[in-house]
Amino acid sequence: QVRGLPSLRVVQKGQVTEQRDGDIEDADLRALIDKLTQSISGAVQEQLESILESGNYEAAIEMLKQAIEQEPQSQILRIDLADVLLMAGDVEAGKGVLKDIPLDTPERNRPETRLSMIEEAQGLRTLSDLQELQITNESDLSVKYELSIHYALRGDYELALNQALEMLKIDRSYQDDLGRITMLRIFDLRKKGDQIVSLFRRKMFNHLH
Repeated sequence: QVRGLPSLRVVQKGQVTEQRDGDIEDADLRALIDKLTQSISGAVQEQLESILESGNYEAAIEMLKQAIEQEPQSQILRIDLADVLLMAGDVEAGKGVLKDIPLDTPERNRPETRLSMIEEAQGLRTLSDLQELQITNESDLSVKYELSIHYALRGDYELALNQALEMLKIDRSYQDDLGRITMLRIFDLRKKGDQIVSLFRRKMFNHLH
């Protein structure tokens, strides 16, 4: 079935799954190779962010569970599953997945930090009460701190980081540099390369130096 030269066929399990006839652009060839060699976890990463942005946690959880069945050795998929379960409010299930992930696994701190914030938030004032308090006392650092935790857990990372940055600017010595520490914790909730994290890292650096 060769119709032109060069002729390329990709055979998987005895079946031709891809075919190209004639000249192939370098970019098209690379895209095809990437498609064929990309791991399941890599493909899931591309879809996961858009699903989470829509707030469809159930779909994200189901996709991750199916991916883990196909690639059971992938720890990053388990980390993502633990994190999404926590985002969805299923704390016990998130804890269950997290405890089976080795402590030295890269990015394990993402769900671990989220879990610690969830547990901490149970003892904080409500978001609505804090927002009212902030109107009357804009410089109250305890209010800013608690707001940063609430906003982070809601996924409002920019608002959360703004509150923590203001703490840092008003009084860096407050509770042993709590503003900077809170920013670092919020950074841990996001994946590497996140634009908001990059922006606020620069802001924090510029203020400190």
